[in-house]
Amino acid sequence: MVRVAPGMVPQALANTVWAYATLGRAPEAGTWEALETAAVRVAPGMVPQALSSTVWAYATLGRAPEAGTWEALEAATVRVTPGMVPQNLSNTLWAYATLGRSPKAETWEALEAATVRVAPGMVPQALANTVWAYATLGRAPEAETWRALGAAAVRVAPGMVPQNSSNTVWAYTFLSSLRDVILPSSYAAVWELVCNMEARDFIAEERMMLFHAHLMHQSFLSSRATTNISTPPWLIVEARDAWLSRLHDDITVSRSQWELAQILDKLGVRHEVEHVTDDGYFSIDIYLPDHDIAVEFDGPSHYYSNSDSSPGDRDGTTTRIAKTELRDLFLGQRCAKVLTVPWIEFSKFNASAVKHTLYVRELLAKEGIVV
Repeated sequence: MVRVAPGMVPQALANTVWAYATLGRAPEAGTWEALETAAVRVAPGMVPQALSSTVWAYATLGRAPEAGTWEALEAATVRVTPGMVPQNLSNTLWAYATLGRSPKAETWEALEAATVRVAPGMVPQALANTVWAYATLGRAPEAETWRALGAAAVRVAPGMVPQNSSNTVWAYTFLSSLRDVILPSSYAAVWELVCNMEARDFIAEERMMLFHAHLMHQSFLSSRATTNISTPPWLIVEARDAWLSRLHDDITVSRSQWELAQILDKLGVRHEVEHVTDDGYFSIDIYLPDHDIAVEFDGPSHYYSNSDSSPGDRDGTTTRIAKTELRDLFLGQRCAKVLTVPWIEFSKFNASAVKHTLYVRELLAKEGIVV
């Protein structure tokens, strides 16, 4: 593979990385380096299918392209979007969202235009993946785009399988809760589809998404007259259990989080690490009970990758991912204040304990906590 990569044409490169992704097998380091080099070389000649298959493979493998590779692939994205069919578009958007990659303005404009154009031909999976990607990227669709996707959802809803319906419901509630996007008429129809299914129809991940959607609806959308929906009994039991199971499985304390807690110890500020909210639905990195403040340490995974760096390093990125924004909305309903500590700021002091302590002291002072 290392030897033949230099002679690959675009379709051969796309088929190769697609095959690795489909098999769930990551290439060896040398092979991957050769494929990356080939991707940069052949990207200018890619057609829509080759481009979408390539970025889909990167995302499926969980491999972040190098900065130069991504620059070449993004340029190809802008160039080929006019020729994309629904599957090409949905796979490309899904890849951007899965990689936590925020598209450049030019790229997003091209993807929006393609969404409007291909929406009438979308099948259920393409529709679900597309709206999921918009939500995950925190992008409110333009009015024309939203109308096109809404019309597509009405058309394809009867053919949705559980995965399609859970992704679509989650995306609708997410965009409406975070970006005030007006819910389409298909919202109730997709919820009704979910209500007619059983808990066993959904895998744990899908049940968790549905409970998340339920929490969003109850917290942010229930007052809207147009959003009355039914709630199947199993959603409050089995789906809730899936949510709570993930909550407990995901409770881990990072090194930076421990360091922050130790600084609070030195400053004499009473705190609790990984405090679970009273309703049991959320875990707070560090909770200050005397002040009812949630302190969240936002590491690299809480930020989108920019267009000039690899998703693996995320240096210089300052845009928080949409899920982190929504987390703060939820915690803001459960605490008097949410205080975030960006890793970008915290890490610039390197290992200086004195500077870290001064930084935390200043953060607390801004909240009226003098130590």
